[in-house]
Amino acid sequence: LDIVLVLDQSGSMENNLSQLKTAVTNFINTITADATEHNVDHRIAVVGFASGNSWGDEYYRNTELFIGATQYNYMKDGNGSTHNSDGNLAANHYTEAFQTVTDAAGKSNLTQSIENLAAKGGTHPELGMKMANGIFAANPDTTRTRQRIVVMFTDGNPGNYSTEFDK
Repeated sequence: LDIVLVLDQSGSMENNLSQLKTAVTNFINTITADATEHNVDHRIAVVGFASGNSWGDEYYRNTELFIGATQYNYMKDGNGSTHNSDGNLAANHYTEAFQTVTDAAGKSNLTQSIENLAAKGGTHPELGMKMANGIFAANPDTTRTRQRIVVMFTDGNPGNYSTEFDK
């Protein structure tokens, strides 16, 4: 399996962030146990979605690709990320997004990614889904042997400007 976890890290998740982290960790552990038991190569990528605290330049500030302790923002100047210069946008790192769950480094990256979720901003799942599509496009399944899945964890409805998510 190739799984992209699309995680709500909007402000409404602030009181539920620890439960989200626990649920996602349990999900990853279940996928890891299945991969180990059946000797298969399951991979997971982690995307967080939310806006900044206002519209405009802050719209993309809390929508990120997580690879270990590093967050790559969806758009330039998303200051909530650890890397946000022109050369470190999320799209430039989609090929690195998938982490093998049975690999020690991959498992460590997934754990660090979950630890670095931060709740702020509005709920904009369309941004997370765009990133998930980008990750799949950057990692083509040329052998057609991998199942591709997106799993979204969220507590709410899309924000006022999420008309693309409704399409």
